[in-house]
Amino acid sequence: MSRLFAPLLLILMPLFAADDGAITWNYKDEVELKKDQLARYMITIDSKLYTLDFRWTLYVNKGLVMLYKYGTDTTKANGFPYQNILYKDHKLNSFKIKLKNRASNAFLEPYALVLFKEFDDKTKKATITVMMKDDVRPVQAERVLPKVD
Repeated sequence: MSRLFAPLLLILMPLFAADDGAITWNYKDEVELKKDQLARYMITIDSKLYTLDFRWTLYVNKGLVMLYKYGTDTTKANGFPYQNILYKDHKLNSFKIKLKNRASNAFLEPYALVLFKEFDDKTKKATITVMMKDDVRPVQAERVLPKVD
């Protein structure tokens, strides 16, 4: 039985791993920011408009200190500011933001991933990638600041 199972497994394994485990993002954007330069994204989920604002304030010891706010109105309490320190290490290079709470199915909640890609010491600019995912419907997002070239 095991003689039959091993070759069959080797033949069928590539079929199950065809996507290489990669996530298909609904929205992906890369932005270069100077210190304290604001990046703003307008996100529409279920006909409701949300704002994601973030900026970096300090780059020291290869760590990028980032501040962000997310909510329907980032000037009020639901736009409470959060702080993260990102490094280029794989497990420390990003943070996840839950875009909307769908209590009926927690596994299908839309989210954004803000990823620190690199820092250029010459220009003093950080490259940040913003990716958004929603398994239920496409994410409608647009970068407002800095303006897209």
